Amino acid sequence: MPVPVLRRYAALVREGAGNEEERLALMREHEARVTGRIGRLTESLDLIRFKAAVYEDIVDQGSAAAHDCHGPSTAAEGEERSPERRREVLAE
Repeated sequence: MPVPVLRRYAALVREGAGNEEERLALMREHEARVTGRIGRLTESLDLIRFKAAVYEDIVDQGSAAAHDCHGPSTAAEGEERSPERRREVLAE
């Protein structure tokens, strides 16, 4: 929670009962910020896992032909790619 928002929340708590709606609004805003960060981190993690899998395939095949490593462009969320498809994506 950003410091100014945290200060506002703490002030509301000190004021006591009667401002629960505003406290709830602050919590919902914070929840939305955290959810957005989780989404961005999940996207980053997906890309890292994809790239690691590409390099695992290359290492397993004994080839150093990795010239370009971009993220998955067409896989459905959560869909695993075959080694062949990962190589195809690298070539794109």
